[in-house]
Amino acid sequence: MSSTLAGCIRYVRRSTGAERGAETFVLTHAADGGRTLRATSRIDDIRGGILRDVTASFDPTWRPLECFSRIAVGGLHEASTYIRVAGSTLQAFGSTRHGAPTEQHCEVPERFVLIAHPVVLDAWQFPAAYDPGSGGQQRWTVYDLSPGGEGYDVSLGWLHPNGGMRLAEHASQTTPAGTFDCQHFRIVSDRFEPIDVWVTGPSMLLVVMDWPGFDARYELTELRPW
Repeated sequence: MSSTLAGCIRYVRRSTGAERGAETFVLTHAADGGRTLRATSRIDDIRGGILRDVTASFDPTWRPLECFSRIAVGGLHEASTYIRVAGSTLQAFGSTRHGAPTEQHCEVPERFVLIAHPVVLDAWQFPAAYDPGSGGQQRWTVYDLSPGGEGYDVSLGWLHPNGGMRLAEHASQTTPAGTFDCQHFRIVSDRFEPIDVWVTGPSMLLVVMDWPGFDARYELTELRPW
């Protein structure tokens, strides 16, 4: 695959097959192996419409470095959050259209996951936190920008342990973007029903995410060099 990629993911209601949103992304690689992801995601059927713009950077080991997230709800700016990780300290700065700027700091472990809620970024939980050498189901630590499952609630974020993830098997998946050889992971969250995720390639790109508990499915519909 090209080291610089662009793509699109559609959001689908599992029970009806109706499209309920979409996500576009551009992924670029730094010379040292780090990655920066830029994603714009749209959810049409919640709170009059959610629009989220996220830019997030990671080092060569998939450790988060920084992230900016801006959310609009019903066509109006709702909140913005900037996160910076320096050593073992995570700093979060936020503002909303309803109040004054806020700030918080916390200590983070060597391996942890940043959830900013573009679904393409959800696939990066696995290289950041899962140890394939140990295998089995493994708990992991998450810094989550939103308590809502699809990220439509606003917060500075919070650090918490999460249920478990495990590598299920390798399998191919076919979507409108093509057929891909994938790793299949299952997330068993402390708060939600199990989620199945299929990812492909060295950039761990999301191909399919299936979330029966939310009646949601996410599919890669386009992938191209950028």
